Amino acid sequence: MTLAKAEGTTDPVVNADKNDARVYAKGTVNVVTTGENMTQVVFAVSAKGKFQLAKITANVGEVVVNADAQTVTWTGAAKDVTFTVGEKADFGTKPTKAGQLCFDNITVVAGGTVTPSPEPNPDPQPQPDEKATIFSELFNVGQGDFTIDNKVMNDPLTYVWSFDEKRSLIKASAFVGGQKLAAESWLVSPVIDLTQAKETELSFNEAGNFFGGLDNFKAACTLKVKEEGGEWTDLAYNVAADGQSWTSGIATANLAAYDGKKIQLAFAYTSNTEFAGTWQIKELYVKAKTDKAPVVIEAPVFTPKQGTYMDKVSVSIAAAEGLKVYYTLDGSEPTTASTLYEAAFDLTETTTVMAIAVDAEGNASPVAKAMYTIKATPVAPENGALFNFNENKWNLPVSSSEETFPITEVKEGDVTLTFTNGSTPTRLWNDFNNGLQIRMYKEGGSMTVTPAADQKVVKVEFDATKLDVTASEGKLAEKVWTGEAATVTFTANATSNINYIIVTLSKQSGIEGVEAGEQTEKVIYTIDGRRVQKAEKGVYVINGKKVVVK
Repeated sequence: MTLAKAEGTTDPVVNADKNDARVYAKGTVNVVTTGENMTQVVFAVSAKGKFQLAKITANVGEVVVNADAQTVTWTGAAKDVTFTVGEKADFGTKPTKAGQLCFDNITVVAGGTVTPSPEPNPDPQPQPDEKATIFSELFNVGQGDFTIDNKVMNDPLTYVWSFDEKRSLIKASAFVGGQKLAAESWLVSPVIDLTQAKETELSFNEAGNFFGGLDNFKAACTLKVKEEGGEWTDLAYNVAADGQSWTSGIATANLAAYDGKKIQLAFAYTSNTEFAGTWQIKELYVKAKTDKAPVVIEAPVFTPKQGTYMDKVSVSIAAAEGLKVYYTLDGSEPTTASTLYEAAFDLTETTTVMAIAVDAEGNASPVAKAMYTIKATPVAPENGALFNFNENKWNLPVSSSEETFPITEVKEGDVTLTFTNGSTPTRLWNDFNNGLQIRMYKEGGSMTVTPAADQKVVKVEFDATKLDVTASEGKLAEKVWTGEAATVTFTANATSNINYIIVTLSKQSGIEGVEAGEQTEKVIYTIDGRRVQKAEKGVYVINGKKVVVK
């Protein structure tokens, strides 16, 4: 097996510490056997690979990318197959990013009969004797119908519960800016109907870290339950987190005492100045036996996934065959009176799309929800440069909470940005609401703007969600720097998150100290230093003075 950059811009790498291989957009993987023909090749996508998984093509045979199973499967008959990585992350959770193929193992089948990868089948309808899903919330697109009840909040804390788009989960934490803050906040479910339920049970995936151990985690993270209209009580459950790592597991609780009733659940998070850990939750299910098997309709799926897009995005909605899809764009919950989906539609401003799928009997799916943030593409000045980090035309590596890639220099046209590191390395970060940003940090983080030798910087415009910097010279006001400098440095006083920068330059004339001589005739130069006999319309240096001729 050979990995190559091919027509791409980044060499493939093998990450020993992450135990995977990474091939970037337009790169190739060549698999060759000297024995029998290969009939199947399966790449197992690594944990990192799901974010920027691209469309994969092969010079022979057929390739199927299964984003759910995290596999790339080739079938055919050949001794030599070259796989090419697509330009965009079409199958990844970050579809606007450059494509990649990251895999931690590869299986090659030679000879024999090829067994194609089966298409995923819908879950069969449960029989009355089996446990059916009464309620579920995956937390893969947000908090769903859960609400947040902040009981104790201390400055500078503005929230405890938040959606983690990258990991498709919801989490609670009161650790902000290096501070452990005292807080209490509950994540509360909608009413769950168990009136037809028997032997009800709850399960959810959880992890907990930075609590200093299991006992502290159990004290800080508890589960509550109440009957509709009743009082909250503690609900004992089998804890799956260990309180000191990101190791996750399936937690369970017995809800049989609430069979035949309507209930609500709450995840109660508390913290103090000693421990303010992070509690992660996803994939919650309430299951029970029922006398009548419920009709389960899967929620519609949006393409592309929610996120930040430039100028506009075309959104399509898919559901199982035979279902009708109704959607809204104003944030209201959809019903069968809402807009019937018939074709993809364009969004040109930030919009929350909500949709349901409905069968012929009127049974509706859970509500699917996605928020698309639309930002206008900035325009480069005539004499200068635009550094649009959201576009990332330089293919800079994107950092995450698990891995940091320091950014040291970016060049665009005649302008170079040079970065230094602060308390955290200056890095490119994917912000859920704003897309890719350059993030600079205090205690040394800086950005220096340097044009070509014959030019000067006269304006620097920042588009930033947070900007707290000091300029080495000139004037900075309202995120716009003005002055005239051969180079200017911006030093971070606090974390600064920059979406894009527009740099405007003023070309120097090359005329140093032009003075009028003793002659009486006019001595005329153009602004770029050429002597002329006559001044037409424009800007000139006449007898040592700058003159505008109209």
